[in-house]
Amino acid sequence: MSAVQRFGYATLTGLLDSPKFRLELIAVAGAEEDETIREALAENYLGLVEPWKQVCAEILRARRFKLRPGITLDTLVSMPTATAEGVALRALIDPGVGVVDHTGRRSLLGTAMLALLVGCTEPADVIGGTSLEQVVQDLHSGPDRTTPAATRSQAAPSGSRSRPAPADRGRRSA
Repeated sequence: MSAVQRFGYATLTGLLDSPKFRLELIAVAGAEEDETIREALAENYLGLVEPWKQVCAEILRARRFKLRPGITLDTLVSMPTATAEGVALRALIDPGVGVVDHTGRRSLLGTAMLALLVGCTEPADVIGGTSLEQVVQDLHSGPDRTTPAATRSQAAPSGSRSRPAPADRGRRSA
């Protein structure tokens, strides 16, 4: 099992077991009309995510990855944090929904974090980099989308990017 899945599981179960998380949910409901509560929650959130930026930067360096153009460390840390809160909320609302697999020690959060890492990072040796939007555009405007995967992989050399004809560009969207 990947370290990311283990981390996602531990983070999610920690949130679900945390009285502080439940108190924060109550505070959020009252924050709309109270600037003091809103400021306190924002300060708490900053204290939680700020250290993770340094950790993420070091992990990326050690694993020889970099962020895609347009993705910042703030973005990289904020997305899984927001996802964790949303998944935890979903699990609290309906514990049987299946977002936590205690037997396999996996969670929807771990899977989402893996997807975010795949989408937001690329090998450090990629020159120039490819934005997330471009990756999605390339995926959805590549070879004929009805062609079986094996045929598509043979249609273009590994690592090449096919571009649709100008007439096709307007018909497909990401």
